[in-house]
Amino acid sequence: MGILHRFLLFLFALVSVVAGAGLVVIAAKLLPERTWVDAVNWYAGRPETFAGLAVYLIVGLELLVSSVARKTERETSGEILLASDLAGSVHVSTAAVKGVADRAARSVRGVRDVQTKLRVSRAKNAAESNLRLSMQLVLGTEAPVKTVADDVHDAVAQELEALLGLSDVELSIAVADITPAKLPHQPRVS
Repeated sequence: MGILHRFLLFLFALVSVVAGAGLVVIAAKLLPERTWVDAVNWYAGRPETFAGLAVYLIVGLELLVSSVARKTERETSGEILLASDLAGSVHVSTAAVKGVADRAARSVRGVRDVQTKLRVSRAKNAAESNLRLSMQLVLGTEAPVKTVADDVHDAVAQELEALLGLSDVELSIAVADITPAKLPHQPRVS
């Protein structure tokens, strides 16, 4: 939940608590009936009252929609714990994990470009964290898309296992574009 939604939730809850307290006072007959009826009559039909109720309704609907809306995936930065024992622990940066995945994907024939996002999620009481790599590929036309995607998946999974020991990484591959343009030829240095 973003800062704007937190602020709106605070205001909405504050107004709701004040209105609820007023209803409790009325229901408990702590306020004479004539007093609160006069207050309701004074506020009823005024443009400010309609504007306030409209804002309250809009904020309530926005909070309701945001509470059931699907979260977008955000990229994670920092470090991932690879191993830990009594002697110490081994961490690897998320940039290094993304770099390994990018190099592995680019090594597959037919991949022109790749953009990788890494997300780390951890259950509340779990010691291990789950990694999710979302890869957007730009492919060439020299190989079938399904074959290239499968090869990228296999290459990235093997490289992450071999170099980092990460065996259960969830890979999500999407093809952003297919282009017939060839990669620029770079002469080999010998």
